[in-house]
Amino acid sequence: MAIPDTWAKKSERLRYTVERGWEIVQVWEGPSGASKATRGAWLANFTGYTSLEFEDSLPRDDDDAVCRATITFASNSDGDTSLPPGDDYGLLSRTWTLIGSDEQLSVDAHPKVAALANAFEDWPQIIRGVVDGFRRSNAEILQGFDWTLSASPALNSWDSTWVERGTNATLNGYARDYASLLLGQDNPTWEQTRYVLRKVETVTSWSTLVVSHTNVNRWWRWSTLTAAEPTLASTGLIQTAGLTSFIWLKKAPEVTLSSNGTRELTQEFWGGLVPTAGSTAERQLTFLFGSIV
Repeated sequence: MAIPDTWAKKSERLRYTVERGWEIVQVWEGPSGASKATRGAWLANFTGYTSLEFEDSLPRDDDDAVCRATITFASNSDGDTSLPPGDDYGLLSRTWTLIGSDEQLSVDAHPKVAALANAFEDWPQIIRGVVDGFRRSNAEILQGFDWTLSASPALNSWDSTWVERGTNATLNGYARDYASLLLGQDNPTWEQTRYVLRKVETVTSWSTLVVSHTNVNRWWRWSTLTAAEPTLASTGLIQTAGLTSFIWLKKAPEVTLSSNGTRELTQEFWGGLVPTAGSTAERQLTFLFGSIV
């Protein structure tokens, strides 16, 4: 369609607001026409506008009037209004942050215990059984001991060789240390600091930018992460930490209402250790989350 000859663009201005980003504001004038037909013919030439306002002067009984239209389009800093829909359409800001998240985990999740299970799948369970049996036998001795006697109860002595298997000195050392922890506590835990990558995008209410639910709760390789998030490489985070050696668990994205009608899109990736190929830890990870993408 064509803009009616009786309509003319009177002014155009470029503006920026924190809430909506860059915008082009155009003012047009022309007759509304009977039943607003001429105005409708003018408006049919425009799509993608973010706001529209009509002001009619000297209205007539057939709805014709002198019309002043103010129409607003999303733009960029150069004043281009015909922007193709893309990743940055309506984007006000994007920030990547690297933070640490402290977690208290069971000792059974420790990589050294996983190494025992990788050598012999039942090894951690056997160690727990040996420790539980030793503690129960001594508990029975203490329960039946006559505490009026001056002598101390004759308890069984702990022999760490009960938990050793094979000839690997390193793994047997892990087994002894694991058993020692279980002897001292019923459910020992350990603190782990996890790397967390967080992307926060602030967008306008008319933005075409959307969050992605693809492969949520899946572990990603670094190459997969940087391919899906190309803006990550420009943050300098790669130089500040050895992030490439980790795998990354994609968490569910969040969309929240921010100030002045804007939205915040948040996406987190949690770092983890890469399991040894073919190990029990890798099979367990695949069972719980699927294969690493």
